Amino acid sequence: MTVKEIILLEKENTKWIHLLKEGIFYRAYNRSAMRVLEYIKPFKISRKYVKTVQQEIFYIGFPCASFETMKNLAFDKGWQLTEASIADAEKMITLSCETMGNENYEAWIKTNVHVVNGGQAASKPLDYCPSSGLEAACPKQTYGQQPNDIQNQIVNFPLENATPMDAMMFVYNLKQQIKNGNV
Repeated sequence: MTVKEIILLEKENTKWIHLLKEGIFYRAYNRSAMRVLEYIKPFKISRKYVKTVQQEIFYIGFPCASFETMKNLAFDKGWQLTEASIADAEKMITLSCETMGNENYEAWIKTNVHVVNGGQAASKPLDYCPSSGLEAACPKQTYGQQPNDIQNQIVNFPLENATPMDAMMFVYNLKQQIKNGNV
């Protein structure tokens, strides 16, 4: 599916979550991504400007291997699988919910999505704060911290939600704190 087709699909999307298979991942774009975050599970949001359509897109993704877990979370929250023939399931899966309203996607972007380093974005409800991430939502690293603060940073780092780059930046920042004698 091309980016133009995805944008058109999501522009007309009033109550569904479309999960598109791309390689070994399922991705949800724009309104579908908003619904996954609001109704099913928080994720880190990626943000990308697509030159061919002169528009930004937002998306979340998860490995195909974890689809069953996501499907069970969706079912537990009242969502139902509405389209999944064997041929379609290879490319797109659609979830629907009878009680879905028509949310204001543009307002959601303005109030919930914040740009972070590297073109990534994260939503407010997401309890995710790597050292390279949300500057507005996370307190800045201060030097002269006590050793217990370093331990707390390590214990509180959300490794299960971090990308390899986030983990590497986190370790780098810890190293800088130790190297600069701030421990």
